[in-house]
Amino acid sequence: MSVARSKVLLCKAKAQGESAEGEKSYATVLESAGFSCTQLSVLRFEFSNLEELRVLLVQNLHSGLILTSPRSAEAVKLSLEQGEAGSESIFSNIWKNLPIYCVGAATEQVARNILGLQSCCGSETGNAEELAKFIINEMQSARNNAEVRPLLYPCSAIARDTITTTLEAARIPLQKLTVYKTLPSKTLETDLSDIFGHSLPEYLVFFSPSAVRYVTNVIKRNRQEKSMEEIKFVAIGPVTEQALVDAGLKVSATSRQPDPVALSNALRNMLVTS
Repeated sequence: MSVARSKVLLCKAKAQGESAEGEKSYATVLESAGFSCTQLSVLRFEFSNLEELRVLLVQNLHSGLILTSPRSAEAVKLSLEQGEAGSESIFSNIWKNLPIYCVGAATEQVARNILGLQSCCGSETGNAEELAKFIINEMQSARNNAEVRPLLYPCSAIARDTITTTLEAARIPLQKLTVYKTLPSKTLETDLSDIFGHSLPEYLVFFSPSAVRYVTNVIKRNRQEKSMEEIKFVAIGPVTEQALVDAGLKVSATSRQPDPVALSNALRNMLVTS
């Protein structure tokens, strides 16, 4: 099967509240750098514990909110919409001046757009490990007080323990709540077959370990491993990079930040050094 040179397939999910510009930002930046770009919707999400989340959100019990993905912000929005009238107003009054710690620009954008939260910070850190360090630094003075309220951390059912263990080691209290689980798109196999049926992309970019798992499962099920030898695998962040390694795939490049410019730079640096 032929390989379409400079073609990039983005394996990412669209987030509620993501602007049209945000959705197209990767394609816009990559195409300006000489790549062609296609997006594959790999994932779907099921939300849970939304009533419990809403109860926590409308009580003044926490010192900040941790959002490690756009889905976490979506869960907050859904929980408020499903609650009693006035829940969103109460939420806004409580959280408008509290820090909202976000992993990546996409998460911050969704938090601002669908939740109206303007006190977002930490998005430049790019991954959970660096965000945890950022939070510790930001809360240094608060930790010296006699009483520190916990941070609220709504997250995925498969969230790694990075945030939890790092903050607990620093004696920063945290309340963690699972609010969604990640599943493969119902049309993933068909969509992937359609894309590969025309020509293989030169670059396959993964945004999460879940995307790696579901796409590689389809590839193995359809016995397309031989074709995959022609593709360059690219990861967004170190956790996704490790997922590719664990799947037995060679990582050609890793974008250390989850944003279009960082990905474009990673691809161009790979071309320079190859």
